[in-house]
Amino acid sequence: MGNYYFFGALSSLFLLLTVAAVIALVVFVSKEFERIAVMKGHPGRRYFWWTFFTGFIGMLMVAALPDRAAPQPADKDGFVPDRLPPV
Repeated sequence: MGNYYFFGALSSLFLLLTVAAVIALVVFVSKEFERIAVMKGHPGRRYFWWTFFTGFIGMLMVAALPDRAAPQPADKDGFVPDRLPPV
């Protein structure tokens, strides 16, 4: 009967380490997607939490964010689509 308690404790330890590893992996992935959102010009911790709590849906949301950090290309007349033309 002594072995039963040893293996029960061992399986509990394995479960605890597995849960800790999964949480660490989710935190790492969420921080990377937060970094991607900041690179796209969307500051704030909200994208970390979206990715942390919703997983793949949050990753898709960050991937679909528009890139605010990149300069808008001007056409041949010098018109930038996000600005009004000079009068």
